[in-house]
Amino acid sequence: MLFMSFLNKEQGVNVNYWGWDLKAVGSASPTADKMTVRYGDNFHIVWGDSKVTLKEAKNTMGDQVCHLIVVDGDHSKEGVVNDLQNFLDVAAPGAIVFGDDCAPYKRTVPQSEKMLEGWMEFVNYNLLISVANYRNPDLPSPGFVEGVVPDI
Repeated sequence: MLFMSFLNKEQGVNVNYWGWDLKAVGSASPTADKMTVRYGDNFHIVWGDSKVTLKEAKNTMGDQVCHLIVVDGDHSKEGVVNDLQNFLDVAAPGAIVFGDDCAPYKRTVPQSEKMLEGWMEFVNYNLLISVANYRNPDLPSPGFVEGVVPDI
């Protein structure tokens, strides 16, 4: 909702949200319903396992590309790798990418270290430029990583 709040067609500010969600959390569907009512054709959600649905992102989005990507998937290395691989197919050069729970400081998410390994594969192969790891040692969260899609 934060990013969609910048939508202002009268002033030429066009924002589109494309989301892929498992629909496992009870609030997902009602929130999507509210977003659809408020933002209409600028809000798009695809329900299902991203290991399957995100492979079709390019077809689903048509000629649109992502300028901001947030990966908050199934909390496994494989999940991070799958989501990043598929998102990079629809990422604009210079797109900002966040990986949730991928900057372990405290181990509240058991797989966060493995998730970071998945993220680092993309950094090491120059598919992402690492910007920062955000961690707050006073919070139990393992934090998140930020990167940028290079202009290849």
